[in-house]
Amino acid sequence: MNVGKVMEARVGMLMDVALPEHRAELVIVTCHVVNHRNAVDRAMIHFADYKKKAFRTERANVFEMEIYCPRGDLTELVIQILSFGPMMQVLEPASVVGELKARLARQLEL
Repeated sequence: MNVGKVMEARVGMLMDVALPEHRAELVIVTCHVVNHRNAVDRAMIHFADYKKKAFRTERANVFEMEIYCPRGDLTELVIQILSFGPMMQVLEPASVVGELKARLARQLEL
């Protein structure tokens, strides 16, 4: 929040409101990211607006990432995941994997 140009502020009533995004059901999307050309760093920055966790796996240069996404934003997340190409493999949930496969099949038909 940029408050550099604020000239005056007053104390008002306390508003106890839950924002819609805080009440949304979260879907945990689990994927593997191959750390080729700093793909893990790029993914962490690219998905900065989502809560996420990254873990090192037993395989060399492969990290597991869990992205916590509101159900309403899944379509946008799928589009963002597709931009990583073969560097990112989605493991679960099955609905997201199916959506990725369907989109890739449509692109292949074109």
